[in-house]
Amino acid sequence: MSDRVAGSSHFRSEVLEQMVKLAYEAGEKIMGVYASAFTVEMKGADDPVTAADREANEWIVNGLTHFGLPIVAEESAPSRYAAYAGAKASFFVDPLDGTREFVARSGEFCVMIGLAEEGAATAGVIHCPAAGRTIAATLNGPAYELDAQGARTSLRLAEPTGRPLVLVSRSHRPVELERWVNCVDADTRTKGSAGFKAMFVLTGQANAYTYIGGAGCRWDACAPDAILRAAGGVVTDQFGRPFDYRARDLRNSEGFVAAPPQLHAMLLASLQKVLV
Repeated sequence: MSDRVAGSSHFRSEVLEQMVKLAYEAGEKIMGVYASAFTVEMKGADDPVTAADREANEWIVNGLTHFGLPIVAEESAPSRYAAYAGAKASFFVDPLDGTREFVARSGEFCVMIGLAEEGAATAGVIHCPAAGRTIAATLNGPAYELDAQGARTSLRLAEPTGRPLVLVSRSHRPVELERWVNCVDADTRTKGSAGFKAMFVLTGQANAYTYIGGAGCRWDACAPDAILRAAGGVVTDQFGRPFDYRARDLRNSEGFVAAPPQLHAMLLASLQKVLV
């Protein structure tokens, strides 16, 4: 499989089928480590990594290699995906989103695999192995949740009928976020892992997911971006700009806002007051 076939619905469907399979298999490896007395290393300040991250990363990357596309994966050396910015399509892999939650044994961690074409997220899967939940979609939808037997339930975001519930980060709390939480016309609740928050929004357990400032990297955003938009949501940074998956800087340095259209507009307006 090469770049020249990217862009077709057949291509996305084939890719998504493989991404779902690999997410389940990576989840099994992660849960094997989770049940053991694993050790924790630090890649940097407040940046833990475990054998589960590395084993899942290698498994997913090996399983995607035959598509012939760059694979931007969190635990891979940058030299392995240097060509992504010039490619027509690339994969973005967070093999264990929520490593802090994994270490804390909260259960709030996920496997996330996304596909971006022409710089935009077009397919994704989020698999939460401890919770036994999986959501997936290609760009034209529908977004759906998979049960243990593989049956699909379509997912569609709806505007809140009352006071909205917005999920925010549990472990990253910049001062601007605290100020916004205190003034926004919404209830807020903390959750671990970007993928877990996206899961809650997609399944109607919350209405939106908002973060201010450094919100991880593109591998934290690609799968949720594709699935939330397939379900009718709007996904942007804190200034209302879509994510560019061809950008040389892989950091999500200016926030993340995901919500149904009307709520998204309200959240953006409230954010601008804090950011100004």
